[in-house]
Amino acid sequence: MNENVISQDPSSFQPSSQFATTQDERRQRENDRRQQARGDRRTGDDRRLISRDGLVVRTVDGDDELDQVYRLIHDAYVEQGYCQPRADGRLIYHETLTRSPQTHVLLAKKEDEVVGTLSATLEGPLGLPLDPGFHTAHKRIAREKRALSVIWRLATHRDYRQNQFVVMELIKLAVLSSIQHGAITALCVFHDHHEKLYQRLFKMESMARCNTVDGFNNETFVMMRCDAEKCPPRWLPN
Repeated sequence: MNENVISQDPSSFQPSSQFATTQDERRQRENDRRQQARGDRRTGDDRRLISRDGLVVRTVDGDDELDQVYRLIHDAYVEQGYCQPRADGRLIYHETLTRSPQTHVLLAKKEDEVVGTLSATLEGPLGLPLDPGFHTAHKRIAREKRALSVIWRLATHRDYRQNQFVVMELIKLAVLSSIQHGAITALCVFHDHHEKLYQRLFKMESMARCNTVDGFNNETFVMMRCDAEKCPPRWLPN
């Protein structure tokens, strides 16, 4: 699999009254109550989330978890017919970019098993992980001079492929991570199966399609843009 990377050029509200403060406090209490009812917890900058059934969504921690991510991507993509099996049971591409500070590798974990993953890569000296089939659309967006990230490499374990919590929380965390680190537009590369769902939930706009992604079996992938100012508030940092 070729390392197709696009190089990049370096490029409060204060309440006015006690009534407003009270409203804010009530909203916060209600939000806390809803989170507690769902069984969710958020701690620190990694926005860790725990669902009722014990799923944890966060950034990877160490080489062992990253290896589990590579194995999950391989198994998920082979099972869905996206690519051919590898002898070592891992699907590794853009490894230098993956291990750089530009990239945040996210995972969903149930006990000791990684059941979902997604990556978010910020603009930087190593470029962005976009296939040549998306270069034209990327160049058009780059002319807008917006700080960009790429959200890519979504994979889920077969037992969790229909679990909307896993996919939605991974995407939400990737969007949060991108925005918190300065991006205002995320370019999301997904298989086109759930394109309409992402358009509806995240107000993403489809920009280009490609069925010649290197290393994949003529599967159609779509590049979608998610602009911070258009994204529904529930997906954004507080």
